[in-house]
Amino acid sequence: MGRAAFSGLAAQDRQDYGKVKAAILRGDAMSREKQRQHFRHFCYQEAEGPRGVYSRLQELCSQWLKVERHSKEQILETLILEQFLSILPQEMQSWVRGNGPETCSHAVALAESFLQQQQANEKQKQQVQLVRVFKVLLSSLCVQHPCIFLVVPHRLLAWLRSSRGRAFSVIRQEPPPCCFDTH
Repeated sequence: MGRAAFSGLAAQDRQDYGKVKAAILRGDAMSREKQRQHFRHFCYQEAEGPRGVYSRLQELCSQWLKVERHSKEQILETLILEQFLSILPQEMQSWVRGNGPETCSHAVALAESFLQQQQANEKQKQQVQLVRVFKVLLSSLCVQHPCIFLVVPHRLLAWLRSSRGRAFSVIRQEPPPCCFDTH
């Protein structure tokens, strides 16, 4: 497997230890995933009789989990990681798997990061919606009552003007001239 990863690199990259190591690790991860899938998708019809099936499952499991090279803790970590990833909601699962977690703690951190991103996106959507509603209400109010003077805190005013990069022309910091008419 290491030779295949090495030979797959460009000539100049073969001299870079970091790139060689990354290629080998990437190849190992893909190989382990392929072995996991062979184990998980093995069907009874592929072998002759219960003993043959059992023997083949043992072989496939050993290839996947590398029982001769990994400790019990590492094997448990692999099994728990697989189960954790399989029970995540589909969108989260795809995102977490796409980031290639190698440990359960890394997968948990990625899942939490995914949730934080979703919450931030939802908060941003709510703020944009609130600004739209506020602008519509103020625009309507100013059209119906052009001489009304609204006192808007400077921080809110700055936020409304800068939101989504658009100026909000209806809000005035000072009353319009018609409010001072004495006629």
